[in-house]
Amino acid sequence: MTPEEKQAIVDDEHLRLLALLHYISGGITVAFALLGGVSAAFVGVMFAALPPVPPGGANENVAREFQAIPAFMLAFFGLMVLMGIVFGVLQIVAGRCISQRRARVFTVIVAIPRLVFIPYGTLLSVFTLMVLERASVQQLYRRHAGP
Repeated sequence: MTPEEKQAIVDDEHLRLLALLHYISGGITVAFALLGGVSAAFVGVMFAALPPVPPGGANENVAREFQAIPAFMLAFFGLMVLMGIVFGVLQIVAGRCISQRRARVFTVIVAIPRLVFIPYGTLLSVFTLMVLERASVQQLYRRHAGP
């Protein structure tokens, strides 16, 4: 067996493993984002149960500001949940792209923000970047891209 054939086997195995780990990471990200959504909904229900007027007979301006706090919190947490779901889906799509040996740059771009998720996200991103920057893997992607 030639060294090129050995490297091709190693590259295929590494790419298969990376695709699987991207699927798992994306699924976990979506699951935790949805769990955050359930928590935000629970907090929203708790705030909705509060009396519409703050205690102590405050004036009308204070009452409006008091009612704006739950809406702001729900909007903020809703945005965070949406961003988590989108990022999880992007990770799953990146895993699919690795499986099909296409969109290498997209996969690299998706791997970069995951670096902040210490330790698992950092390890997965570093390994993704290392594998995708190999010359043999880049040639493999070019071959699958076609003319």
